[in-house]
Amino acid sequence: MKFVGQHHIMRQLQFLLPRLYESQEDGCNILLRGPSGFGKTTMALGICRYLAGSSFQVFLGDWTEFNFRKRVIFIDEVHKVEDIESLYHIMDSREHVLLFATNADSNLPEAFVNRCYQYIFDDYTDEELLIIAMEASSFHAPESSFLEIVNAGNRNPRIIKSLCERLGIYFQQNGDNSETADFSTILREVFSIEDGLDTLSRRYIETLNSVGGTASINLLRSLLHVDSGTLQQEVEPVLLSRGLLRITSKGRSLVYDD
Repeated sequence: MKFVGQHHIMRQLQFLLPRLYESQEDGCNILLRGPSGFGKTTMALGICRYLAGSSFQVFLGDWTEFNFRKRVIFIDEVHKVEDIESLYHIMDSREHVLLFATNADSNLPEAFVNRCYQYIFDDYTDEELLIIAMEASSFHAPESSFLEIVNAGNRNPRIIKSLCERLGIYFQQNGDNSETADFSTILREVFSIEDGLDTLSRRYIETLNSVGGTASINLLRSLLHVDSGTLQQEVEPVLLSRGLLRITSKGRSLVYDD
């Protein structure tokens, strides 16, 4: 099973997955935890295909149509499952390989988490992100240009892949000059990404600054006309990682340069 990065997880799966494959009667519960866009779903689907070919089931935050004849089951966004305790007897039976993924593990009961082998996603290195960007692109460009994409994608594999796909379309439509193109200019003028921040991230900062630098998530959601889930999962992690934002008991606060 090929996967770029997360070597600490892949090393453990190298001895776990063959045992599960060879012993078709044994099962286990695997929980993948990490930020949105870090590849949890991709890894889980790779595990499913390794263990069961095409004979597995996938659910998104629900399992009402659970097929007990399928040995391998993947429930994505498991934190959205209602009445999660009803899964415990299935997890305890060890008759299935149950894979779960979440980017909101704080919402999961301790009794659920303790029933799983936990694998926590780590940050990607520059080298790994470069490989991800190059493999996702349909164009050729210098390494420095791919580093621009990595920075614009906020070191998030999903965003980086999306940028590469859209840049590929751009170069197809505007002449393939990717070898000599000024990626900073293209990212700014075409995709509205400046210093690695997209339009919504910049609007978030501007809005927060306009109300005095501190506000609740509900106020920001109302002012930006964007749901709180998008702000918490897509915008705030970027600003937090860049040291532009802090979250306290008083709400969201901008970090101003001294």
